[in-house]
Amino acid sequence: MYIFKLAGWFHILRQHKDWISAETMKKVQIRKATKENLNNSRTRVGKAEAQKRYTIANKDVKGGIRMDERNFVESLARQAENAAAQKSMKVLYETTRNLSGKKRKK
Repeated sequence: MYIFKLAGWFHILRQHKDWISAETMKKVQIRKATKENLNNSRTRVGKAEAQKRYTIANKDVKGGIRMDERNFVESLARQAENAAAQKSMKVLYETTRNLSGKKRKK
């Protein structure tokens, strides 16, 4: 997370995780636009339709993120298995720390 000052206000820029794919990020942008459309709806019928679209977009985003995270963890596990087979302790140790979520600062 980065904080910068713009015209007297502090803004926070959020970074996405490295393992989230570009396709999922596009789905997030679509969900944001759908949410804005929902918030700008004026009639009950319009809100109901926008809510349905938002619900579908939200399910797409959550499913995509779940899939991306699963693929990321599986690739790290595969990398750890290969390192163990090659008896490369440094790579195995770093991969295990990555899997557990305890990254070291470089």
